[in-house]
Amino acid sequence: MVSTIRTERGGGRDIRRLAAAAGGLLAGCCLLALAGPIVAGAAAALPGDMIARDLRQRAAVDDERLLTLISTRSRALERYGALEWRRELATASVVPRGGKPVEPAAVERSVTQTRTALEEGPASPQDWLRLAILETRLGNRPAAVGHLSTALLTGADMPRLRWGVLEVGFELWRDLPGETRVATLVALRHAWQAGDRNERRSLLGGMRDRGFLPLARMVLAQEDGLQEALDRL
Repeated sequence: MVSTIRTERGGGRDIRRLAAAAGGLLAGCCLLALAGPIVAGAAAALPGDMIARDLRQRAAVDDERLLTLISTRSRALERYGALEWRRELATASVVPRGGKPVEPAAVERSVTQTRTALEEGPASPQDWLRLAILETRLGNRPAAVGHLSTALLTGADMPRLRWGVLEVGFELWRDLPGETRVATLVALRHAWQAGDRNERRSLLGGMRDRGFLPLARMVLAQEDGLQEALDRL
C-alpha cells in the first residue's frame, strides 16, 4: 500500500516535470518565432550599417555604397519593420546619384517610408521635416506647409535639423502662416549664433539667392559678425 502511494506520488512529480519542460519548450519556440523576423532583418541590414552611419554623419557616400544601403534596408524591411531602417531608407532614397536629379519614384518611395514611420512614431520632428521637404519637391505646397508647421511644433529647431527648416521655410515663405514664419526666423537666428564664419557666409548667400537678404539683415541686425559676413559675400 505504501509502495503504491509512493509510486503514485513519484508519477505525479514526473508528470509535473514533463509539463513544466513542455511549457518551457513551447515558450522557447514562441520566443524563437517572434525573434526570427528581427534576426533575419538585422542580418539583411548589416552590410549597410556602416554606410548608414556615414550618411548620418554627413560623410561622403558614393553611388555604389548608397545603392547598397537602399537595397539592404529594403530587404531588411521585408522581414521586419524597424523604424530606424525606414528612416534610413527614406533618407537614402532622395540623395542625388551620378549628378542627376532625384527621380520622382524615389521621392515617392521616401514619402511612403516617412509616412509609415510617422504612423509608428508621430512625435518625430525629423520625419515631419523630411515630409515637408519631399512634398515641396513634389509641388504639394499646402501639405508641405502643414508638415513644416508640425515639425516646428515637435522641435525641429535643433542643430541637426535647423538648416532643413531654413531651406524649406524660405522656399514656402509666401504660403506660411504667421506663427510658422516667426518660428522660421527664430531658427535663422539660432543658426547664425551657432555657425562659424563660413556657415554664416553660406547662410547669407542662400538668403541672397532667394531674395531674402533684406529680411535676413533685419532679423540679424543685432547679431555679432553680420557686417563681416556681408562684406565677404
